[in-house]
Amino acid sequence: MTIRAETILQTVATFGNVSILENFTEDQQKMMFSVRVVEGVASLNFNVEILALYPMQFHDTETIRFVNTNLLEYDHVNGDGSICVHTLHSTQLSQKLHLDFESLRHWIRKYYIAGEKDSHYEHIVVNPKSINDTETVFLFTDVDYSFTANEFGFFNYSYLATGLKQGEKIITNLIQSFQTKQNNNTSCKWSKAYRKAEKQEGLFCFLKTPPVKNRRFAIENWKELEPFVHQGFIQFLFSTHQNLISREQKPSYIPLLLGYSINEREVYWQAVMIATESLPVTKNKVLNSHRYLGQFQDQEMFWCQTRNCSYEYYFGRGKLHDQITTAKVLVIGLGAIGSIVAKSIVRGGVRDITLIDYDVKEPENVCRSEYSFHTGICNKAVELHGELVQVSPFVQVHHSEVLMDVVKLWSNHQNIAKPFKDLFSKYNLIFDCTTDSDVASLLDRIDITSQVYCLSITNEAKELICAVKPNLYSWLAGIFEKLNTSSSQELYQPTGCWSPTFRAGYTDIAVMVQWAIKQINTSFVRGKPVRNFVISAADCENFFEPKLIQF
Repeated sequence: MTIRAETILQTVATFGNVSILENFTEDQQKMMFSVRVVEGVASLNFNVEILALYPMQFHDTETIRFVNTNLLEYDHVNGDGSICVHTLHSTQLSQKLHLDFESLRHWIRKYYIAGEKDSHYEHIVVNPKSINDTETVFLFTDVDYSFTANEFGFFNYSYLATGLKQGEKIITNLIQSFQTKQNNNTSCKWSKAYRKAEKQEGLFCFLKTPPVKNRRFAIENWKELEPFVHQGFIQFLFSTHQNLISREQKPSYIPLLLGYSINEREVYWQAVMIATESLPVTKNKVLNSHRYLGQFQDQEMFWCQTRNCSYEYYFGRGKLHDQITTAKVLVIGLGAIGSIVAKSIVRGGVRDITLIDYDVKEPENVCRSEYSFHTGICNKAVELHGELVQVSPFVQVHHSEVLMDVVKLWSNHQNIAKPFKDLFSKYNLIFDCTTDSDVASLLDRIDITSQVYCLSITNEAKELICAVKPNLYSWLAGIFEKLNTSSSQELYQPTGCWSPTFRAGYTDIAVMVQWAIKQINTSFVRGKPVRNFVISAADCENFFEPKLIQF
């Protein structure tokens, strides 16, 4: 026995409510022994496993395990019988042992003795299996349809991507739609960019209760599924399989989605793969009858991973205010400022955005904007469109390279005011990131209902200016004169026929833009109108401490 193992056992022996039992083992990876823990009226035995890393964690997981497979029916017990313990961090071996055994005692009091059930929902525990060294994942989102118990049919899905998970290939698919008897085709609420992908077909069955044993562990054998489904579904599965195997190009596996309600408004789907050459269903004739009875066979189930990617969950960790996310947003000018604004608000949950810019993305734009080098030279509006749909599967993106050119061309034409008003007023929020005085003047002159934010940055990102209607054009002219921005000699002027541009890196610009978005969002949260403001870092000499000034 090593000195470390002796120290652990001696420490545990000092815990008054813990008795060390026999069957101690030790190798280079871990040590194992058994204990009896007495807590109130309870006396429970546990196999204790302590990894060599202890007291450090491994991938955010505790490196000590208390295992008792007789406790699977209780909350916070894993499928192998290990108790979920999460304790305070400590690098001191004896102190960490004390904390972990105290956490175990707390679990016994709360869940074993008191029998408490956590109010928040815990997903059922599924053990996904690889097929041909490849794991499969299905992502699903909301549909405008209410499924009923024992409802079944077909669903469509599409391939999204192939990745690696701990060295193993993993294929991700999107569930696209359900074909039901009541509603022929119910589409999932992905954006158009994702709904247009090529479709494949699978099967679904909506269950009355989750397919589990011991309250939350997914069944592992097809025979165990029989009590959860209606005879009609088993017959449907058998007939569908007969149709599949008659095809010239039949799939090796077909996915089956098993759905169930987890509360009054939320549905969850689990996926299992069916081998077309080994259908887990038989059809037997009922004695003295013309009827046939379908039955599941004693056969292992190959579960897949599923993830709920509904809008609520996708943006659940941090969404902008509803008045921003539900707005029709127009971003004019897609340089450093505009591209950061667009990507930031889409990450915040915006679902409808229009991008306007005539310009082309050049390689030198990449270092301080939301563009990629590998796409080469292309229109900014086109590339940013592609970037945004990769960020969110819910955003509808529209773009134009010529809209503002047309507006300028017709700006002095008689009787053009109403068409321009109608054009811009269909947007709730307009971000003018062009630093073009002509655009600011046009937006100021047109009587529109949209909320307009003109954003611009001075040289070296010393200030970010946000101007709003009314009188945004004159206010912008006044504030730039007051700030007395840098001379052209201090601007970035590379060789060749270039127009000088302001100096600032991605971080310089992004931190100011994010603060501006935060200020606008906070105004919505507090129900107050956005006023003209300047974020100034001009006086930051020894450390970065910008100030926000409202006007």
